[in-house]
Amino acid sequence: MNIATRSIVGPVATRIRTEFGGQTVADSTRARLYRRSPFKVYYLFPEEDVKSELLDKNDSGSTATKNGEIVRWTLRVDGREAKHAAFTFREGAQAAEGEKVDLSAYIGFDFDAMDSWYEEAEKLLGHPRDPFTRIDIRRGSRPIRAEVDGVTIVDSAGPLLLTETGLGLRYYIPKDDVNWKLFSESDTESICPYKGRARYWSANIDGKQHKDLIWAYPDPLQDAERIRDTVGLYHEKMTIYLDGEKVDETPTHFTK
Repeated sequence: MNIATRSIVGPVATRIRTEFGGQTVADSTRARLYRRSPFKVYYLFPEEDVKSELLDKNDSGSTATKNGEIVRWTLRVDGREAKHAAFTFREGAQAAEGEKVDLSAYIGFDFDAMDSWYEEAEKLLGHPRDPFTRIDIRRGSRPIRAEVDGVTIVDSAGPLLLTETGLGLRYYIPKDDVNWKLFSESDTESICPYKGRARYWSANIDGKQHKDLIWAYPDPLQDAERIRDTVGLYHEKMTIYLDGEKVDETPTHFTK
């Protein structure tokens, strides 16, 4: 099975905790990582490391997964609630082949439903960091140019080439090589657990608005420090020429 798509339930060596409504809801040095897909990654906590009295088991729903059925519970703390934020596995649910784990002994939480997450003393962003995901950044030597509707928006002597497991290749360009007169900052933001918080810019070209063509990480996380002061190209929305040759678009998870 391809590592990029397989379901994984693996041990986490570090301390993981999560908070909601001013309380620590789960705190464990025995958590496991549950990876349903590259974009659905969760922490599972042994039941004894969770304040399970905060879960309303009279307000539940269920979801079928390839590991078995999961039951969802609503989390309530001092009158505040996160509907179906927690989940448990039905008896008999199995981890992936070769991973002998009794999933029914664990409680998981949707990352976005909680107020904050910590791995040891560091706050986590976006979703749990997956040990099977990595970022590689290489400096390119070939000139790169990007255009939209025949108008050049970027022209650079050489990009940084960033690859991220499951997402393919992205080009990052020095900010000075962008035709900024075409751009205005948009209200879009995104979070990557490996790169940090991103902000976006849209372009107005001959009266037509092209939303979120480029983005930047003003304060990148350690793994992505090399892309500080660069912008990423949403290559699905533009035409890119590398060393004078048009780059064929490769469909990605973000292709629209």
